[in-house]
Amino acid sequence: VPADVIVEPQTISKIDAENNNDIRSIRIERYGWPKYLVDTGAKPISARVHPRENTPETLYRASDGKHRFIVIDPATSKQVCLAVPREIQTCEQAQSFVSHGFDNTAICRT
Repeated sequence: VPADVIVEPQTISKIDAENNNDIRSIRIERYGWPKYLVDTGAKPISARVHPRENTPETLYRASDGKHRFIVIDPATSKQVCLAVPREIQTCEQAQSFVSHGFDNTAICRT
């Protein structure tokens, strides 16, 4: 990873200029996924508090038309951004997609 990714603040122009997808992802993570999505013109299309985890979830339509789902990973408590198909229109649908439908039937996580 280039030193500037770690020691310098990240900007939209630095992120957009990055050709390496892994490094680009690190730049965005350092910038903050929700901030990056908002600052690049993404629009929230659904939001909720997960009924079991009691954590916020937001589904965004990015300026390129792709859908991104911001959630809290229950195993790590870390905020993550997941790509979901464009057909998905709600956080509930996105959660079902990323959990392969198991989220709807799970009672608890261990």
